[in-house]
Amino acid sequence: MSRLSLGDGGMPAGWGMPSPLYNFETGKYENDGIVWLSDERCTMADIEALKDALGENVNIDVATVFGGKSFRDRNKDFYPYKQSIKL
Repeated sequence: MSRLSLGDGGMPAGWGMPSPLYNFETGKYENDGIVWLSDERCTMADIEALKDALGENVNIDVATVFGGKSFRDRNKDFYPYKQSIKL
């Protein structure tokens, strides 16, 4: 019998898929790349492991590498990602 897991999508530990935001102006979902989720400090070895797993041209949300907020957290409350209703 095989072992069940949640799976990691082929990504090394510490990395995760971003939650995209809907851009009400363009009608498309957007993100700024793969995010660093670990509480540990990101190292060059972590970045190289991600590139080995997903390819040299993988897009990385750089702010998360340095402990900052993700694209989603930086933009979710602002236009064009937050819909404003005017009466």
